[in-house]
Amino acid sequence: MPATRKPSGGLEGTGVLVTGGGTGIGAACAAQAAADGAAVTICGRTEATLAAATERIEKLAANGGSIRYVVGDVTVEDDVARVVAAATEPTGTLDGVVANAGGGGESRPGSRPRGWSSLMRLGSRPIWRRCVVGAGAAKGMNTRPTMPPYGK
Repeated sequence: MPATRKPSGGLEGTGVLVTGGGTGIGAACAAQAAADGAAVTICGRTEATLAAATERIEKLAANGGSIRYVVGDVTVEDDVARVVAAATEPTGTLDGVVANAGGGGESRPGSRPRGWSSLMRLGSRPIWRRCVVGAGAAKGMNTRPTMPPYGK
């Protein structure tokens, strides 16, 4: 973790899911959330990668934070349901999602719609649909003091 960004807490008691959390940006987001006290679940398709990331991130967890992993493919609906269910176990809620699973393809402005659609299908649509309708909607009226409830 860079010296300029130190864990400060503030995420104690929150559940966070990071897709594609075994490497790169996903692993960095998971590490920061765990260091700030969140119960983090990372997911991806390769167990060895996830296990190694979990071992590294465990050393950084602070303020009551924790890390665990679930093997799953975000393009498979049954896997998404299983991953989201597992991510809610530590705290009973899912308070944040980093939809970071990625893949190749064109994503620049003006790229073919099929390429963009493929990236959205992989990266965020399955998790977004499951979390907003499932765990996220249940939290709609139970927001933080600085945030209005849904619909306000």
